[in-house]
Amino acid sequence: MIAIRSIDSYRDGGTLSIKCHFGFTSKDGKIDIRTHETEICIDKRMRGKGDGSIWMGYPGKETSQKIVNEEMLEYILKRVENHFKWQTTCFESAINAIKLNITEEEEDL
Repeated sequence: MIAIRSIDSYRDGGTLSIKCHFGFTSKDGKIDIRTHETEICIDKRMRGKGDGSIWMGYPGKETSQKIVNEEMLEYILKRVENHFKWQTTCFESAINAIKLNITEEEEDL
């Protein structure tokens, strides 16, 4: 389970931050993670610092861990793609509703 609260970026030149509630269990049961709130980061820092790796926490921080398990990375990818699709649908609905109201207001004048 991933419940994404926000997707943002740091001012370090490119680290992407996904703040979420996260739960994952690998098929073999060797990895079982349950968090109330965490941050998944994509390390895209500039000037050679970032390598595009995915981290649980801010890249390189003592309390952070690089995510290398392919099953977990695929799980995260699928959940982020689903979140993006849902957000896109919500924004499209809002935009269409606003446009409809603008058209109706123009007719009322």
